[in-house]
Amino acid sequence: MILCVCPNPAIDKFIYLDDFKEGSVNRINQELSYPGGKGVHVALGVREM
Repeated sequence: MILCVCPNPAIDKFIYLDDFKEGSVNRINQELSYPGGKGVHVALGVREM
């Protein structure tokens, strides 16, 4: 068993747009949030192995 301690986890956000236009208002279609941070990424990688 491997234990990863993550004292300050982060939240990774993915934002989807139909089109991006520089200098104008861009509206998002969808926003997804996932757990992130070094400890979480290590734990996810070890789980896949």
